[in-house]
Amino acid sequence: MRNDFSLWRNIMREFSEEFLGNPEHDGSASRPINYAQDEPFRSFEQARAEGGLRLWHYGLVMEPLELGAIQLTVAVIDDEVFDRLFATLVETNDEGRVIGRGGRTDMPFTDEAIDRLDPRLSASALTLLHLAWRDRELLLRG
Repeated sequence: MRNDFSLWRNIMREFSEEFLGNPEHDGSASRPINYAQDEPFRSFEQARAEGGLRLWHYGLVMEPLELGAIQLTVAVIDDEVFDRLFATLVETNDEGRVIGRGGRTDMPFTDEAIDRLDPRLSASALTLLHLAWRDRELLLRG
């Protein structure tokens, strides 16, 4: 557990599971993850160290209907870095399928797209998107 107790490492595990379709990294593996050598974690670490993947922490939220705290984070990944890290991006995972407007598999980051998501997101998720939209110039400076 100590090896995995890190917000950044949790984000990497979620990227691996949700975007690349890897099995849950729940600690039941025969050996701990070696974040410096095991893929895709090595590549995530390298992209962050080189500045092509940047993270911001917006806060900790306790929602009345949740059983735990939620960390509000934003990740910005440069186009070419995203294409390299997620070259094997899955269309579906254990949580469902990502569908954008008109059958698109991407979701542009626009004020209008955030408004379309409004009825489907929790208050904290929607607030985070609005904050990221507000701060987009800072977040995208790289």
